[in-house]
Amino acid sequence: GAMAKLWEEVEELQEGLDRLQTYYPVIEAIAAEYDQVYLGNRKAWNAFENKKKLFTVEEGRSGTFYLHPNAKGAHRLAEIWAKSLLDIIKDDMKQ
Repeated sequence: GAMAKLWEEVEELQEGLDRLQTYYPVIEAIAAEYDQVYLGNRKAWNAFENKKKLFTVEEGRSGTFYLHPNAKGAHRLAEIWAKSLLDIIKDDMKQ
């Protein structure tokens, strides 16, 4: 029935989120192996979590979802990346 379909869709969305979070160990392994790869700022996740106003509203098989930043979200992400890059440059200049 309708509840079973809804539950299936919720599980599908959770599976996508869980899969996204499995990327961290792979990224950490790559950064550990190559000096030129930086982990970046994980606080960016917190800056976007549960803030739909920073995302583009998209329609998918399971209904509406929010994955990609809109213009305001892209600006916020650029600020986070820029600060992180400046911190790395400053650290490199000290060495």
